[in-house]
Amino acid sequence: AGRPLEFLNWSSEDDWASLGLTKPAADDSGIIEEWVTIPPGVWMVMDESPPPMVRLMIYGVLEIGDDQDMTLSAEIIMIQGDLAQMVAGYADAPYQHNFNLILRGNHETPDQPLPDGPNLGAKALGVFGKLQMHGLDVGTTWTRLAADAAPGDNTLVLADTVDCTYWREGAEIIVAPTGFEPLEKEKMTILSCDGNTLTLNDTLQFEHL
Repeated sequence: AGRPLEFLNWSSEDDWASLGLTKPAADDSGIIEEWVTIPPGVWMVMDESPPPMVRLMIYGVLEIGDDQDMTLSAEIIMIQGDLAQMVAGYADAPYQHNFNLILRGNHETPDQPLPDGPNLGAKALGVFGKLQMHGLDVGTTWTRLAADAAPGDNTLVLADTVDCTYWREGAEIIVAPTGFEPLEKEKMTILSCDGNTLTLNDTLQFEHL
């Protein structure tokens, strides 16, 4: 139903030691090379952003703390077990900050074997338990353009009026490609919002109909 009264904090070396483990630390390359494990029966709160890691194996519960913006970066994350889960916000208490879940790796990243099924490759989030991610309700999550946007434009006229409380300065949007070239999608940052008109912090490179 929620965080229990007894839980452990990622930042606490003593809490890791109570599990017979050492708090994960990066090597000279800035990456946690050894596998990081949340054991069964453990509720761990990630109260700081750890360095990028290779493997994160969650057999207990990993809850992403909501006191500040957080980043979790790994090549493969596996949630394994009937009671295993990763939590970022709850249905009745959505996550209030920014949470970046970054999956890394390439074709040289070693696979994670599974007992029954295909192996997990790089950039995998394998959920064989439970994953809860509840963000703020931003009202309208997507809409179409009400007018064509040409290369060089820095405004978008939307088909729907959006809530500028959420479609606000600093919020990021994706302008989907009109054609079949996926590289023509554009990630932009909102400079200002006025009803159904957005002003962007940069100009568009491609035409969007």
